[in-house]
Amino acid sequence: MRCRVALHDRTELERRAGNRVLLTNFDSILLEQASEGPTSEEETPGVWRETRLDDVDIRAARSYTSKQKTRLPGVPRNRR
Repeated sequence: MRCRVALHDRTELERRAGNRVLLTNFDSILLEQASEGPTSEEETPGVWRETRLDDVDIRAARSYTSKQKTRLPGVPRNRR
């Protein structure tokens, strides 16, 4: 429950700051611009981590591809 509340609070902070929220997941937010709130590049408990993604293509709810990362929930991964 705390995670959902934190996600909601952070989403609202970004919206109020004029940052467009493109999509959310259970523990992440995809924003159009850099975050307005405090972030870290390290995994610090309680602090949001920010990763820049280029050429994002939103496929469906919680699903996207980019040069750096692909997230396609519900789509089986190709295992080699």
